[in-house]
Amino acid sequence: MNRRAHLARAAAAARGLAEALAALAEDATAADADNDTYDSTRRPPRTSRRRFAELCRSGRIVGAHQQGKIWVCQREAWHAARARRTEGAARSSASLAPEQSVDALLSRRGLRLIDKGRSLPRAEDAE
Repeated sequence: MNRRAHLARAAAAARGLAEALAALAEDATAADADNDTYDSTRRPPRTSRRRFAELCRSGRIVGAHQQGKIWVCQREAWHAARARRTEGAARSSASLAPEQSVDALLSRRGLRLIDKGRSLPRAEDAE
């Protein structure tokens, strides 16, 4: 074979390789576009493999399951479980007067404050 034949053969092989890579890339983007799950290999952003597995294993992610050594969960379930709870913080930050919060805390335990205006005598004073 002469030099020209080698170059033609190499060019044909390069075209075939380029076409195969293009088809593979097209398949990968199509698979990612319709895939609505996270797994141990394709994790959410800023999440380590260990943390992902820990959250799935603990049951915090609804519907998470293990396929062999890989944990899989729905993207929606992941984001729902990881969403920050702003409603609870808003409810707990309601401003109460100190007397009301003390009364509320005591009443939860079945207790009540006897005299709000007077402090109890110290043990030394009682003797």
